[in-house]
Amino acid sequence: MGKFENVPELRGTENYYEWRRQTEQLLLGQGVYNHVSSGTNPFDYVKTRGN
Repeated sequence: MGKFENVPELRGTENYYEWRRQTEQLLLGQGVYNHVSSGTNPFDYVKTRGN
């Protein structure tokens, strides 16, 4: 399974938040998070706009 070994198996509400956090980290690290999101970084707490 390789690089996905650190993402726990989703077991419903029991571990959803841990699974989500790990999955977002993995996708961000691979540079593909924008393909499954609205294009915002969930870890950027200060939203900035480019000019």
